[in-house]
Amino acid sequence: MSLLSTQTKGGHPHAQVHIREARIDPTLPVNERLRLFAAAIGDPHRFRVGDTEVEVLFDDSAPSLQACLSGMCRQLQ
Repeated sequence: MSLLSTQTKGGHPHAQVHIREARIDPTLPVNERLRLFAAAIGDPHRFRVGDTEVEVLFDDSAPSLQACLSGMCRQLQ
């Protein structure tokens, strides 16, 4: 697995896995696929897509994902 070494905010080295390197058998049950994906990616909040490093952060004061998706669906109707 090819890894890109970066620094986290705390200054500790962190290897970001390219998301496409997680090879998961699509015939497995969903729970097993999720478990294997999480194991392959490591930190699900930090990974790479192509040359782009992704860090997922959540804002406690922002609307939930469900609320945002519901709003988008209402706008599409």
